[in-house]
Amino acid sequence: MKKIIILFLSLVIATSFLISQGVENLTDDQKIEYNKRKLTVEKALETSNGMLGFLGIKINTWRAFRGLTHQIENEEFFRITGYDEEANEVKKTLKDANSKELLGKGLSFISAFGHFYQYSVDPNPKYGPNGPLNYRYNPTLTDILGVMAGIGGMYLMVKGKLMKQKPVAPYQLVSDIADEYNKNLIAVVIQSNVSTP
Repeated sequence: MKKIIILFLSLVIATSFLISQGVENLTDDQKIEYNKRKLTVEKALETSNGMLGFLGIKINTWRAFRGLTHQIENEEFFRITGYDEEANEVKKTLKDANSKELLGKGLSFISAFGHFYQYSVDPNPKYGPNGPLNYRYNPTLTDILGVMAGIGGMYLMVKGKLMKQKPVAPYQLVSDIADEYNKNLIAVVIQSNVSTP
């Protein structure tokens, strides 16, 4: 029993020593490998375009990078770090946002098409020297439904864009996840005894 405890303690001490190793203790080849695989998270302030370029909403979010310059999607960040539940949540949110945007665009198109189609077809056209004489605006139920569909379509498009930009997890949490991943990566790089040609 005493040997098992000593073996366990030495394993814990060796592992903590490897994890506590900093980047400065790596060889040049190990630093290259570490820098290719490390994760970095930076804060970002996204602005939604809103409707017609105004009424934009600012959202605090974050961007993840693998290596020195390769930006990765949030879903990939969570998959790499082992947070599959959060990755699935990001995937589901993105799918819902795309569905809302597509439905919103469809409603807006139907609204515009219905409005213009109503005035392009006239069963009794009367023409004067400058074109149709009976072009008048009489709001009908289809006009009211068309306007409501157009407003609903714009709302769904903006809601979909905002859903895409809003992060699943706050910056500080994903920053801590990236730090933990990078600490474990140092131990992996040291243990793999990397040497590049």
